[in-house]
Amino acid sequence: MKLASIIVLATTAGTSHAFSPSCTNNNVRAAAVSSSSTLRANIRDASDKKDELRFGWDGTSALGGAVEIATPARMLADIRAAGEDVPDECELYNANVEMDADSLKMEELMDLIDTHYEVGLLEFKNGDILNKQGENVGSAKLLSYAAISDFDKETTLKLWGQYYREVLADPDGDSHQNIRNFMKTGWDGVPFENGVAITRKKIGDADWDGFSESWIP
Repeated sequence: MKLASIIVLATTAGTSHAFSPSCTNNNVRAAAVSSSSTLRANIRDASDKKDELRFGWDGTSALGGAVEIATPARMLADIRAAGEDVPDECELYNANVEMDADSLKMEELMDLIDTHYEVGLLEFKNGDILNKQGENVGSAKLLSYAAISDFDKETTLKLWGQYYREVLADPDGDSHQNIRNFMKTGWDGVPFENGVAITRKKIGDADWDGFSESWIP
């Protein structure tokens, strides 16, 4: 009886070893693959993207995955040389602004711009104010739109709507500095050194806008 028990135990131990998963060899192989992959990896050095983008990407380098054929911010002189006009809805809006802007709200212009234009974040000057990328985006859009529309100083000020009227009611205040600076320097203080902040959108699924930089054939 004791001999039979010894035989059963020996048989069980052998069977258990035969069907238990073996981790040792798999772990060794995984470690070898990981080590090999690490040795083959091509780790890119830190780029100088932050320096290149300080004033908006200039389109001359392919940093951060950008392609070299991508279009940089558009310069106002190039837009005017191309004879670019504004969409029909914007033409109507502009005519109303020039006739009567006493009740105009800035948000109306922002909605119009967002409908017809793509917006880029650019650093821009306005008098003695240097607006960094992402700062005062509303004023960047407004000034870019007014420049493309060829508005004069007084008409451009009206585009700020209720905020311009607040400044007029508080001439000695310090609110809305971009408006107050533009009142002082006008277009002479806005050189658009880094291009304008807006670009016309594609106008439809089947058609395309000849002046749009966002259309891709």
